[in-house]
Amino acid sequence: MEVGNGEEMAMQRLDANGGKVDMTKTTVYKIEVPANRYDLLCLEGIAAALKCYLSDAKLPRYLTSKPAKMERITVKPETKDVREYVVGCILRNITFDV
Repeated sequence: MEVGNGEEMAMQRLDANGGKVDMTKTTVYKIEVPANRYDLLCLEGIAAALKCYLSDAKLPRYLTSKPAKMERITVKPETKDVREYVVGCILRNITFDV
């Protein structure tokens, strides 16, 4: 994965033997990830999104349940001045696979 500053990046690639690959004969796909799509910052997230977009794959459905013991998020007063709202979640009994 390449990360850039919006300018065209040098598309130099090396083959298994260390030789340069002629990129003029290679199809290169670039994916722009908006700031609110953290799920697309890994290959698995991109794969899941492409599966849903290109085929009949369904988006995962997550259910909420009340745990036996409730957890608590404590926000310090000095943090509250900077971040007024805090959100969190705990994922249990899940497997990450695509």
